[in-house]
Amino acid sequence: MTRKLLFIFIFLISGFCGISYRTFATNAPTSTIVSYTICPGVTFTAPLTVTNFTNIGSFTLRIEYDSTVVSFNLSGSSFNPAFGGASINSVPVSGTIKKIMIAWASITPQTLSDGSTLATLSFNFLNGSTDLAFNNSSNGGGDCEYAGPNGIPLNDIPTSSYYFNGHVSSSAPPQPPPITGPVNPCQGASVNYTVAAASGMGYQWTVPSGWNITGGQGTSTITVIAGSSAGSVSVAYSNSCGNGPVRTIAVSPILLPSFPGPVSGPEHPCTGVSNINYSINTSSNATGYLWTVPATWTILSGQNTTSILVTSGSSAGNIKAFASNSCGNSDTATLAVSPIQPPVANAG
Repeated sequence: MTRKLLFIFIFLISGFCGISYRTFATNAPTSTIVSYTICPGVTFTAPLTVTNFTNIGSFTLRIEYDSTVVSFNLSGSSFNPAFGGASINSVPVSGTIKKIMIAWASITPQTLSDGSTLATLSFNFLNGSTDLAFNNSSNGGGDCEYAGPNGIPLNDIPTSSYYFNGHVSSSAPPQPPPITGPVNPCQGASVNYTVAAASGMGYQWTVPSGWNITGGQGTSTITVIAGSSAGSVSVAYSNSCGNGPVRTIAVSPILLPSFPGPVSGPEHPCTGVSNINYSINTSSNATGYLWTVPATWTILSGQNTTSILVTSGSSAGNIKAFASNSCGNSDTATLAVSPIQPPVANAG
């Protein structure tokens, strides 16, 4: 039988034997620690409040926490003035867990109104989450215990009915889920990038150099004019704690073909000559080339390449060529041509 249950058993038996120990309530007070959701780096105080605190002569309380999430500030912690001589300290338990031990005893029992603060605990919040948890099982239950004026422990079983843990967690923005949007947009195209909406959050977007956000900054969807440089589209949730971790998507635009000019070839060929060659430079980013020739001229071969063979016609005009890919066309290269007509025989 645990120490606490043994005391309760002795108390009940003593009552039946006529010994007058019943000058206090059978049940212990209920103890509650306030919960918080706060920004990392903030110092906060957690009141430990009590109800049914009637005619109490002593108490010990053990509260455990994860020291990688919060650090305890002894100098910033305090007691209700009714508990002169009370002690408080924080010592390691195991791993990252530490415990706060609070103790008080007096020959003069104390009574507090419901909801009164027994002690105020001060912490620095680092990051993450942890319970500020009462431990009512160690030391046979003696580490969490209230006693009446005669030193007999009061009933605090089941623990869940008498001790209500606090909880501390971060209100800093989380990392957003993956961004959706094109990873290979066309240079100059207007495209959208989206991240899942999060309640109470703002949105901070960045795009590669040379790209332009035309709408939606601060919302879950932005509209962007794609530039010519590869890089990352990034977003972070934001709130009063600042910006959270960034989510990115790598983007590499499909560039428009470069100008392939000039057109090289004879400007004044004779009319009706075949296999005349006209050519342009290779265009970066091109997947094809389109040629046009004046009326009455004929392209014999080479369409969709950088070099064509033609038969010259009788009309003057322009030979034109531009490069193309899936995103569009380059500027057009042009060569003005004017064929030479053959002389007409005159027998005189």
